[in-house]
Amino acid sequence: MKLTDILKEKKNIVSVEVEPPLLGKGINSLWEMLDPLARLGISWVDITYHAEDIVGYEEGNDNGSGNGSNGLVPVFERKKPGTGAIAGAIMQRYRDQRMEAVPHVICSGFTARQTEEFLVEVSYQGVTNVLAVRGDPPKGPDGKRLEFAPVKGGHTHASELVQQIVGLREGHYLGAREGEPLDFCVGGACYPEGLAGESIKRQLEWLKYKIDQGIEYLVTTMFFENAKYFQFRDRAYAAGIRVPIIPGITPLSKVGQLESMPSMFGCTIPRGYREVIKLHQDELGEEEVKKTGIDWCARQCRELRRQGAPSLHFYANRNAPVAEVIELITPTSM
Repeated sequence: MKLTDILKEKKNIVSVEVEPPLLGKGINSLWEMLDPLARLGISWVDITYHAEDIVGYEEGNDNGSGNGSNGLVPVFERKKPGTGAIAGAIMQRYRDQRMEAVPHVICSGFTARQTEEFLVEVSYQGVTNVLAVRGDPPKGPDGKRLEFAPVKGGHTHASELVQQIVGLREGHYLGAREGEPLDFCVGGACYPEGLAGESIKRQLEWLKYKIDQGIEYLVTTMFFENAKYFQFRDRAYAAGIRVPIIPGITPLSKVGQLESMPSMFGCTIPRGYREVIKLHQDELGEEEVKKTGIDWCARQCRELRRQGAPSLHFYANRNAPVAEVIELITPTSM
């Protein structure tokens, strides 16, 4: 079922985003997270896709493929593989709950042909929804992000990726080939607090362009102050954006996240929230910090629903206590 249809037909919708397990880890940890959420009635699961990181260098071959004069070539490794396979496994495991899987499709590290193959493969597994994003660039051997650069034959912008996905609705495959249509519902990402080096105004212009290319809904990056979402939603509407804008949220559960979350995701944490968490850490310990995070997130959710948010999307990674929040905001417990 397409997400746009779910948004039209259901009320009090919740969804989550998860990451594939680290290379070498089994899928059971994912089921341990998702099974309780499935019982709580989540409607779909986003599965992130990660670029291949450079984990070292090795001697190049004799055809001149080395990196500079030292003849070394990078060795790549995808540390969280399996997005497409996990999407299919989710569709199978939770088919009775009619839960949808939404794999992320990224530009980073992919050629357009590899993207096409990925989309064909997930369509075989019953996937009809994808989230199209540029994706983070890979990390170098030192763990730091490299500058984004498309691979040869790949996309530079998410808008190009959207164009390719939408072209498949008409059965347009690469190489001027025609085939059976693949009718994906395509979502995109947005940033209510802006992106580094890019104004909100410029972001909205890009979003409007991507929507004109075929984006059907948007999901925000995480935020902890609802005013940020409401301001962004109003500005988006004024800019002519009419697709659903789904708020992305998560509960804090550790004091260290007061610094790590803003650093990693470009979000701000309200001063009052910071002060309460630090107070509880000093006086009552980690469990009270977790409870504070759950309560704050639940209040966010209730206000977002009252103010007309189309649904709620939880970032369920890093052991976030998402199930506890959903239990608090279900209609029977409000």
